[in-house]
Amino acid sequence: YYDFGTDDAIINKNLLYRHKQVREEVQNWFVYHIGTQRRCLILIDLLWAEAARLQDLPPDDLKAAADAKINSGKKNRIRIEQEHFLLNSSISYLRAKRLSNYLKHSEYKKYFWSKGLSKKKLEKLDKEWTEKLLARYN
Repeated sequence: YYDFGTDDAIINKNLLYRHKQVREEVQNWFVYHIGTQRRCLILIDLLWAEAARLQDLPPDDLKAAADAKINSGKKNRIRIEQEHFLLNSSISYLRAKRLSNYLKHSEYKKYFWSKGLSKKKLEKLDKEWTEKLLARYN
């Protein structure tokens, strides 16, 4: 929510407008280059998995991503395997599996021994983040 009567609000409004312009330009470029699009999606998935593994993101963002990956996680893992086989030989099957398995860091765990995010741990992290934020403002 912005109070459009203040200078900060005008600056924020200008930043939002510039962000929208950049986003539209990137989207146009992104749509027309299919190979680049696939590789960018893979890179985004890998970066998100690394951020989830290191817990660099707020727990709410991790939860939202894990919820989205309930439906898209398998598709993303297949995409990275297909791209790996397209660019490399089929000899490196284990490397493709390792890369696709790495994406599981940003998904919910299916079993307690598997890679991924634990719902209980996310709740605990959420409480810790909330306490840190409240302590900063109190």
